[in-house]
Amino acid sequence: MDIGRLFLSAAQHAADFRQRTSERAHHPLRNYADSVAAFSEELPERPLPADDVLQHLVETADPDCI
Repeated sequence: MDIGRLFLSAAQHAADFRQRTSERAHHPLRNYADSVAAFSEELPERPLPADDVLQHLVETADPDCI
């Protein structure tokens, strides 16, 4: 994936998030410790495609965004 497509994908995720804000809870779904723990997994030994990393970040962070 080239950098332009990656940024377009990130922008689309952001727009989708903003569009859903009226449907979401107005508080994080996890406490702070659980939110930090969600990002505490081991890193892969080999690089991953950038779009896979972006998707994983979106899925991991989503429950904590308001």
